Amino acid sequence: MKNEIEHLDSLLRTGNLSEVERRLSLINPKEWPRPQVAALASIARRAGVFKFSLRLLNPFVRPSIRRPTQASPQEKLEYGAALGGLGAVSEGLTLLKSLAHTELPELSFHIALLHFREWEYREAIPHLKKFITQKSIDPYRKLVGQLNLAAAFEFVYEDNGSRELEPLLHSLAHQTRTQGFERILANTLELTAQVAIKKRHWREAEELLRESGALLRSSGGTEPLFVRKWQAILKLFRGGDSEESQMALREVREIATRLRAYETLRDCDYHEGLFTARSSLISKVYFGTPYPSYRARLEKELERRGLGRESLADTIIWNLDAKEPRGHLDLSSGENSFHPQTYFKPQQKLLTLLRTLAQDFYKPSTTTTLFSKIYPDRHFNLESSPNCVYQLLHRLRQELARANIPLTVFESRGDFTLSGPLSLKVCSAPSSNPPKSLLNLIRTLQGRVGDASFTSAEAAKIIKTSRRSMNRLLTEAVHRQLLDTEGRARATRYKIASLE
Repeated sequence: MKNEIEHLDSLLRTGNLSEVERRLSLINPKEWPRPQVAALASIARRAGVFKFSLRLLNPFVRPSIRRPTQASPQEKLEYGAALGGLGAVSEGLTLLKSLAHTELPELSFHIALLHFREWEYREAIPHLKKFITQKSIDPYRKLVGQLNLAAAFEFVYEDNGSRELEPLLHSLAHQTRTQGFERILANTLELTAQVAIKKRHWREAEELLRESGALLRSSGGTEPLFVRKWQAILKLFRGGDSEESQMALREVREIATRLRAYETLRDCDYHEGLFTARSSLISKVYFGTPYPSYRARLEKELERRGLGRESLADTIIWNLDAKEPRGHLDLSSGENSFHPQTYFKPQQKLLTLLRTLAQDFYKPSTTTTLFSKIYPDRHFNLESSPNCVYQLLHRLRQELARANIPLTVFESRGDFTLSGPLSLKVCSAPSSNPPKSLLNLIRTLQGRVGDASFTSAEAAKIIKTSRRSMNRLLTEAVHRQLLDTEGRARATRYKIASLE
């Protein structure tokens, strides 16, 4: 067993992910000896085979009442990391942070990686700094930690990230060349090219990307695609919005779609939208991105270019399948053109499900992400949680059919997307948590009206403020999905939706 793990680790370090997946598929998790469970789960997680890792560890980390057992800290770490990899980031982070009292050398690294999954690079930096200063980690893992730290610095480059980034990249390039770690060297060169592009050093960026691509030529997965993405962005920045740069971006998008590299699609639109100042593309990125840190980065970049958040509207009309949709559905109010006198207001969990499906214009939802959003206080279970989601999806489809709204929840290989000959009116998700003053207002109203609906005038009387001020506060609360509405204009009534 130990020899097999060493062989799998060697395959991972050389980038042979397909062979690792093949060998894992031949292993029965139930037959693997307990002392080696955490090590095998680590291999599966590093290879991206997160479900294998969860199945292997679930009996120990989330034991049944009939078979109580105690998981080791290392088993909990691997389980939390795999949860985050599968999409249950909040649950994974909670489990990992519960291990803060332990002395697991890899803990801070995995907390950082889960922050990466939410584009929270700034939050990841202190964890990565802690990781690379630990004496117990081997030299290769330290290089991996430094590479990820460099990626985090690059994300916050405009906010003093450059001060620590460039010396780190120089050190990484020297170490990886000397020790022959070509995969890390290739990623280092790609990050260095991004810095060169920021400085408008086009020829240097071109050479760095060419060398990085050559090193990754035999690699599988998405790493070669990342190099091609930056080569296309370089063409755009260097040669302008030309036919050549558009063709390069189009080729990258086609490959990304085939590989399901959804964040690459988002990033292509981000850079093209900013370079061309195409408001439709910028709005698509902003409204179609559920990550607050990513949207905040876009807001800062717009401000740096003399624009600002006010240059974006509060809503966007998202045409799903048709250039000329037959109608529309407002996801905030439920107003729709199919039944103008009727508002689509399904039960709260179904509404949360629908809004979650519409949060991301690029990346399809999975059963894991949907379950985590709808049931934030429940543990994800590979066997039972998907069934909960499928039951809700069935009910949502029934509600849509009953309302004659031609909106379909389409499933492909476990991914869920919305489709139909209509447009959705989508509010931008807030870039931060609701202000405490707004939460206190909602709690006060909830204490007075409970589950009953109320008008703006009634709310103003309860809070003892003007109608004008109350209308502004209620509008923000609806935008943040703390309130539901029914009716329109002066006949609008509000109802408490949920509180964080």
